[in-house]
Amino acid sequence: MTTLLGLRPLPGPILPSDQIMVARPERDYRASASAFVGPAGAQGATGATGAQGVAGPTGATGAQGLQGPTGATGPQGATGATGPTGAKGATGNQGIPGPTGATGTQGATGATGATGPAGTSGTPSLAFARDLARARYLRETHGGVLQPGATYSVWTGGGAIVMYLPKRADVQLGDRIEFLNLHMTWPSSGAFTVARQETGTLICGPKGMFDSDLVCNKPVAGFALQVAWKDGASIWWNVV
Repeated sequence: MTTLLGLRPLPGPILPSDQIMVARPERDYRASASAFVGPAGAQGATGATGAQGVAGPTGATGAQGLQGPTGATGPQGATGATGPTGAKGATGNQGIPGPTGATGTQGATGATGATGPAGTSGTPSLAFARDLARARYLRETHGGVLQPGATYSVWTGGGAIVMYLPKRADVQLGDRIEFLNLHMTWPSSGAFTVARQETGTLICGPKGMFDSDLVCNKPVAGFALQVAWKDGASIWWNVV
């Protein structure tokens, strides 16, 4: 670019504050650009807006900051309305029974009722009498005590047999004991003796009364002894 004043070409636009070199025939000097700049031209039209650039990629999420302090508790709100009654719950298991109470005192005994009328006496049957007779039948027991009312079958084929009369306190007047000579073994095969347990026991036979044991030395089929007398000091057994 060349000016009418012989300006040297200058690059770019000139601002009023710029210093411009002026070439004259006799010398060169500098002058302020405001001396050479004309009035400002009209503003040019605004250029079109350029297209928006492509958005860049989203950066990575930063680390979570520290939790701030807990805020002060706010005032309590008003009480809400009462809700509807809930459904009834299931019945619980039965509790453990409590301890038993103390037993009350026994009431007074009531009066005794009147005695009822006596019943009629029964009549023993023949079968009952036979059962009683069989129940009385026993075998001998060497050294055993004889029972009043019993019938003994005595066998001495295996050796001598001794049996004892009951004591006075265990018999009553009229009590009877019977003996049967089984297979006729006494006295030939072995002796059979009815002995006493206490003094004051007398045995009365065909030949008188004896304060001693009864030795069965006769081959008889059987015999019986029956209480003919009893007092506080003695008892008499009769051979029948």
